[in-house]
Amino acid sequence: MTHSQSSSLSKAKESSQVSAGEVRSELARLLGSDEFRATDRSKEMLRFLVEEVLGGNSNQIKGHTIATEVLGRGLEFSASRDPIVSIEIRKLREALEHYYLTEGRSNPVEIDLPKRTYIPRFLPRDNSVTLAGKLRDKVSRWIPVIEVRQIQVGNCGSLGERIGVVLTEEIAAELSFFRELAILVERPGQSGEERQVQGKLCGVFRVSDTKGILTLRLEIAPSGACAWADRFEFSLAKRGHQGSFEEWIARTVAAQIGGDHGAVNRHLIPAVWCVETDDRPLGYEAVMAYYHFDRHRSMASLGESTKLLERACAADPSSGLLKAMLANTRIFQFGIGITDDVHILDEALDLAHAAVRLEPENQMCLETVGLTHFHMGQPEAALESLERALQVNSNSTYRVALIAWDMMLCGNWKRGRELLLSTMARSPGNPSWLWFAICWDDFRLGKYEDALVESNRPDLPNLFWIPLMRVATLARLERMDEAAEQLKKLMKLQPDFANRGKSLIARFIKEEDFFDDLVEALESAGLTFE
Repeated sequence: MTHSQSSSLSKAKESSQVSAGEVRSELARLLGSDEFRATDRSKEMLRFLVEEVLGGNSNQIKGHTIATEVLGRGLEFSASRDPIVSIEIRKLREALEHYYLTEGRSNPVEIDLPKRTYIPRFLPRDNSVTLAGKLRDKVSRWIPVIEVRQIQVGNCGSLGERIGVVLTEEIAAELSFFRELAILVERPGQSGEERQVQGKLCGVFRVSDTKGILTLRLEIAPSGACAWADRFEFSLAKRGHQGSFEEWIARTVAAQIGGDHGAVNRHLIPAVWCVETDDRPLGYEAVMAYYHFDRHRSMASLGESTKLLERACAADPSSGLLKAMLANTRIFQFGIGITDDVHILDEALDLAHAAVRLEPENQMCLETVGLTHFHMGQPEAALESLERALQVNSNSTYRVALIAWDMMLCGNWKRGRELLLSTMARSPGNPSWLWFAICWDDFRLGKYEDALVESNRPDLPNLFWIPLMRVATLARLERMDEAAEQLKKLMKLQPDFANRGKSLIARFIKEEDFFDDLVEALESAGLTFE
């Protein structure tokens, strides 16, 4: 019996322990509950999936079937061009998770939608594979739990109460797109301490004249120390004419809190885990070491994160995120010239593909596949993965900035630049080295003054690319004395650059005309390639 056959049989046994009548009763409870926070389309999709399974048609449940039968797509639907099914399935899965962690936690039956499948399974709640158990497993490894508390409303009537409820729901929904976080919503009678959360997001909404004012605070549990805070103002008079400001606020908050370099990872988690302990999760240690490396890009941080990630991947082979991070350390080693062995890219691609198989909706895993394809000289495959990654979570400003960076290097300069500039504006705290892509684009376009300005933005004094771009731009501006000084710095940081320089440049600059222009500028400044 194959692994897939064994898995299918196991799921069939789980579902067979629950009668069709019990399943339909549970479905009715779900669809009638205010705590099942799903759209009408998600509810229709769930009803369709459940009835197909109960009708013995599990083998006919495909992405194309869902798209055409439920989501209104035509027969020409293609999942490679339209990600609607994966997006809607993810939303439905999140709604189910929330329901079974709140009102449905004591229900006799759980309707579960496992990852990497469209086929629901029906579990008796004494089954060991319940949603609550899965969340505990998730948290026990290293993923932080954030409780979104109901936004408090001042003396502003029923309109304010409605806005407070909508803001709470929108913020929780947007944060749930970050796969590195577990999100709970406050329920009456449950405190953050009882629910073992690492952080609580609290807010107050009030009205002043015609303005709505929202203040938010991310607190570290259980101390109550502030990890992040912000204040938002908007016009109530224009509320009906400017779209959903609740949605805009939710996306802005999610962008600042979640993601690789958001407030959770930069401030809350280090505070929670600052005390040395023997049972601190290895996965957490590895992830935090990687985030430190990702921001600073130093040799010391690379060595530490690589060592911890290798150990963590061996200890937890089921984590796609850890594999993607380890793949990125391999890519970096090749990209900046620590190694010339191209086989390290094969290893990185194997890790990245394994990561996507484990976590197909993880944005970092998908972006890592794209980046590896780029370094292997496969821009079309890279752009395909990057487009998929972009669909996952537009709120992750750092990850979207990386996708934009990758797109630019793959030749999609205009779209990538617009995307990178917009995300950097939304999240100024992103790592400064991302500005390299703008510097390269300005040089490519002959905007040498602008390129020189951008070359001063990255704060990575030990990376040879900084003096390299300064040499090239100063030479094109005919400021040869300054170019000569920067050339000395380049050769000090990379003594073998005359011998390896062209190879190192080609690892990021794939366009022949751009490559030739950059090499010619360096040679005009006095560099002789061997």
